[in-house]
Amino acid sequence: MSNTKSPVSATFGMPVWPRFLLRASLALAILLLCSALISVIAANWSELSKTIRIALVQGVVVLTAGLAWILHKRGHGWWPEYAPVPLLMGLSAVAVGGLWALLGQIYQTGADPWQLFAVWALTITPWLVGLRSIILAVLWIVIVNVAGVLLGFNALNMWSRMYWWIDGPLAVTLIVVVLNLCLLVLSEVCQHYLRDPFRVVPRLLAAVASVALFYLVMGGLMEWEDGFLRYWLGASVAMAAMAWYYRQRCPDQVSLSFVYGAFLAALIPFFIRLGSDDIAAWFIFTIIEISVAVLLAKDLLLQWRKHNVSVATTQQEDEAAPTHTDAASPPWFLRLLRLGAVLLGSALILVTLTLLTDAEIFKHSFWVMLCFVGGGLWLSRQAGEEGLQDIPALLVIVGLVFSGVEWVMQVEQENTIYPLLQVIMGVVLYVLSPVWLVRLLAAGWTIISAFLWLNFYGLVSNYYYEFPWLTPSMQWQVFSVVVLSLLIGLRAHQTPDRYRYWAPAMWAGLVASLVGIGLMPPVLIFGETLSEWALGSWIPSWLLFPLPAVVLAVAVQRQKAWSVVTAVGVAVCVLLSITWAGAPTISLTLAWLLAAYAWRSRLLFVVMLLALFIALGKLYYDFNISLNQKAVLLTCSAVVLLVYMVVFRGAVKSLAAFKDTDATAAPMPKGMKYLRPGPVILAGLLLILGLANYNIWNKERILSDGKVIVLALAPVDPRSLMQGDYMALDFQVTREADRLNRGIQQGDMDAYEHDGSTVWAWLAPPKTGELAWELQALQSSRDADKAYQHRYVELEDGSNQSQVIDVAVQPDWVLLRLVRKNGQWAPGTDAWFFKEGQASVFEPAKFAEFRVENGIPLLKHMLDEQGKVVAAED
Repeated sequence: MSNTKSPVSATFGMPVWPRFLLRASLALAILLLCSALISVIAANWSELSKTIRIALVQGVVVLTAGLAWILHKRGHGWWPEYAPVPLLMGLSAVAVGGLWALLGQIYQTGADPWQLFAVWALTITPWLVGLRSIILAVLWIVIVNVAGVLLGFNALNMWSRMYWWIDGPLAVTLIVVVLNLCLLVLSEVCQHYLRDPFRVVPRLLAAVASVALFYLVMGGLMEWEDGFLRYWLGASVAMAAMAWYYRQRCPDQVSLSFVYGAFLAALIPFFIRLGSDDIAAWFIFTIIEISVAVLLAKDLLLQWRKHNVSVATTQQEDEAAPTHTDAASPPWFLRLLRLGAVLLGSALILVTLTLLTDAEIFKHSFWVMLCFVGGGLWLSRQAGEEGLQDIPALLVIVGLVFSGVEWVMQVEQENTIYPLLQVIMGVVLYVLSPVWLVRLLAAGWTIISAFLWLNFYGLVSNYYYEFPWLTPSMQWQVFSVVVLSLLIGLRAHQTPDRYRYWAPAMWAGLVASLVGIGLMPPVLIFGETLSEWALGSWIPSWLLFPLPAVVLAVAVQRQKAWSVVTAVGVAVCVLLSITWAGAPTISLTLAWLLAAYAWRSRLLFVVMLLALFIALGKLYYDFNISLNQKAVLLTCSAVVLLVYMVVFRGAVKSLAAFKDTDATAAPMPKGMKYLRPGPVILAGLLLILGLANYNIWNKERILSDGKVIVLALAPVDPRSLMQGDYMALDFQVTREADRLNRGIQQGDMDAYEHDGSTVWAWLAPPKTGELAWELQALQSSRDADKAYQHRYVELEDGSNQSQVIDVAVQPDWVLLRLVRKNGQWAPGTDAWFFKEGQASVFEPAKFAEFRVENGIPLLKHMLDEQGKVVAAED
């Protein structure tokens, strides 16, 4: 692997191999421990008592935060974000979420309530404000958005009742829009306060806000057409304000590209609303969309070049500053915007052609394909200006769509020559076209066509492809794509000219590799437990098995950087490959991460980091083993990395690998001061542990002293987002309360039916021989003077009249609070959590036992038909 600097970005300012491997080991170990912690919490730890479970999670919070404080006192800094201190605080913040999720499991407070995420965000806010960590900021933003979405879905009926101009689902999008726009303004105002030289936080918020604005426009079109213009204008004003700010006040081409992309996408529903059936209108709309896309792309390119000029001037003044090795190459965000614009424009052209010819054009798809692809190739060789190079790509995409239609027709005739012709066409298009985007399309089309040609008869004879994995010949094809894409990437990163030529093929091969590797049979196949495993006999999988170690060894050899640290690092990669032998996608992403570092490609490194997060997330659903056993695998991998980091830390000559300073922090605005990390960490711990333990004390008091009541139920079995397996509960008393409340509302009682509203129910003890308590009356508040019943009285003419009557509360009645959730009433919770795989154990459950104090219920047991406690199996 060449150590030539990436021709597409600034120098990747990371240390040499020993320091990089040690830092990466620590970062990856902490990430794996986070994943293991979440898996363990979701598995419900039923083998341990609840006291031990709570103590262990609180111990993780205290231990990780304490280690961060100790390292800070010993000279370790908060920058960069992959340094030990911010990573440990990120792990501690994740453990805080695990603590609140575990309390929800133990005390059965409900599935995925928005309150869980809101409290999580609230309790880590002191750390975010005081420590100014990007990791904490990104985590906080994700948590707050999840809380906002869950709150919106829990209050759909409320939105529709309170605001007639907001349709239910549209309110959720509106919450996300307003929330992220407010956070975006806050992040820009506090930019000098946060340690964020790369503007990760405002760019993330700009991306989320832009996508949410587009969804708001689409929701306005689909849900409420009469008010669509209002939503479109509002979203357009917001995007215009963001574009003005990122062009004039705070130049940021990355955020600007998100805004431009959202605006281009928002034009489509606007055109649909104006005239979806008018052919002439669609033709005009297509021209307008393409013209606006070209103008926005050219403006973004101009802004980027202005920025490059200022950067180059600064770098000339500072000889030590890193330089761009290819300032003329468009950045990733501009290419992404142009790709999106080209896809939208090609879709509009296809719709226009279909309307103009009444779909007759598809009968001549082969000749239409030749015209568009040939025209795109000719224009790509003529277009010299950067903005006009998107037009050839647009024509090529349209031509490839018609080529796909023709291929479907050829399949019916079992013509194997046509896919081969498509392979040749893709190669010719790649070689002759100088446009980067056209080459990317050509490379992707060549890979797809080659796969279809090589597997023509297998795919045709098995139209509904049901193999668990790829066939042996397909496995060799995936192996070839993986190896070739790495070799092409190696060649592409040697010189800027080679990068322009070979990079599209590298990216197309990378995407194909990630898709294909997921269908490859793993080297290690697990049964229901870790002890039940078998080795696969597929040669391509075994050849790809040590890929991370091979990539690292080749990279170190090419740079002549062998040392004890790097040699053992290769062995560590082999051990990690053994641990993840059942998940080849993780091994592939690690190999590309190492290659990205060797090539100093920041963009490729970031993309593969995201791919690694996704691959680790799939472990939650991959394999047949339990979540606890998956946590064991993750923990073992993390231990290997931590041992490697600790043992060889002394081999690095300079402690600068671990003792980073805050030299990159911007000067503070006048009147603003930094907080000392020690008191901030301590204050955050006191807040988290104080709230958690008060919550525990209060619920334990209710469980021990509360009044026992039993309610009939009817369970189902989904899975919670953060809290593992659970059984959704539907109570008979809540159905009766719903009917009774509707009747009382007809009598003008002050009660509401929107989600989040509360009503108080009086329950009478069960009759002789029965278990379930019975609903007797409702009242609007706990301290209300009157309770009400509803009944129908038969009149003399035989008709029924609805009546609401006052009820005298009996001494043996018990007051129970009911909360509106998802359109129905629930006694505090609507779910019963249990250990993964224990769903069948709770199928006999017919009743739920609650403890009630002052009307507040807490679910304690599930009961069978005889009233016996249904307990989880050990």
